[in-house]
Amino acid sequence: MSHLYTEEFIMHVEKTLNVGVIENPDGLGEARGESCGDVVRIMILVKDGRISEIKFKVYGCAAAIAGGSLITQMAKGMNIEEAERITAEELIKRFGGVPEHKIKCLENVVNALRASINDFEERGQ
Repeated sequence: MSHLYTEEFIMHVEKTLNVGVIENPDGLGEARGESCGDVVRIMILVKDGRISEIKFKVYGCAAAIAGGSLITQMAKGMNIEEAERITAEELIKRFGGVPEHKIKCLENVVNALRASINDFEERGQ
């Protein structure tokens, strides 16, 4: 079944939020799409247990770009435990659905966020 992209999805592609690089992040995570080759990199700064700043870079499709924009918007201000619980299903719901073949792209974005949190925790900050 085909699925058209929603206004929410298109907004995150056209007016992408939180794109960029954080120099000297507290956590840096990267995830690569095995089938598509997309690369998502998420950087976080953490203050008092909360994500105070978050940026991302994507080398990939519109779903990865929109997903990076949405997940960084959602995670900013959350504590680490809350951010770690964000799922691809939540992103899909917020977008009002995505084509089935794009679900892996959103899972990749979630994996990048979790990798940045793991990096932060491994640094013991």
